[in-house]
Amino acid sequence: MAQRIRDRSINLKNTRTKLPPRRDPYWRQIDAGKYIGFRKTDTGSETWVARWTDEGSKYHFESLGPLSALTWSQAKQ
Repeated sequence: MAQRIRDRSINLKNTRTKLPPRRDPYWRQIDAGKYIGFRKTDTGSETWVARWTDEGSKYHFESLGPLSALTWSQAKQ
């Protein structure tokens, strides 16, 4: 069974380079109900993804752009 690890240090470049590619993003909680994700694919593309919940506890997702265009700090804002 695969081990599920939460809150990886995706804000650190060293950690991101060591992560294996996968379909689902690696999530990091930044506030209650707010997450920043890092998606790394087999083709080598790397993107930031935002996830948040509304008052009805429904998830919303938005792609923030490629890693080359945004730093961790910019993605967090």
